[in-house]
Amino acid sequence: AQDKVPHIARVEGDVHIGLTFAVCDYGFLNNGQGLNLGAEVRYNFQKLPMDIGLGFEGSTLLRWPSKNNGYYPFRNESIYVSTDYIFRQMKKVSFFAGVGLGYTFFNSRVSGPITFSTDDKTDPERDVQEYTSRPGSFLAMPRIGVEFWHRLRISCCYMIQEKTNQRFAVSITCAIGGGVRK
Repeated sequence: AQDKVPHIARVEGDVHIGLTFAVCDYGFLNNGQGLNLGAEVRYNFQKLPMDIGLGFEGSTLLRWPSKNNGYYPFRNESIYVSTDYIFRQMKKVSFFAGVGLGYTFFNSRVSGPITFSTDDKTDPERDVQEYTSRPGSFLAMPRIGVEFWHRLRISCCYMIQEKTNQRFAVSITCAIGGGVRK
């Protein structure tokens, strides 16, 4: 009987959930944090420790302009292609670094003026349309992470896009399929 050589499955998917944090505060009292959800399908190259994928993600940043006002939701939906380089690919614990490129659609349900707190350095009656007038933006997304047992990923990414909506995210991912095959 001939022993089969272990290899990585060619196709895998994942679903992830995490927290997202706004990078630019734009005079908001609370810089913004929220939830992100997403999914990705990846093709694993057999002779290279790399993959290429297609991903979808949605996130919401909740921002407070002053102590007396409620929050304003800034929603984003993104579609992107990604590639990762996997360090220690066949091991139970591996590390990865990669980048995603795509497009983000903005879906803010905010209209009219936002009254900012008087102690900030911004115009207290700025119109929110300056934040929400664009329908979307190019997205570049560097990311790093660690994968356990070819199933569980913890990752960090920085979503570079239109300045108001740039964000940092930390996610927990569950891989479906994939893994080492014999």
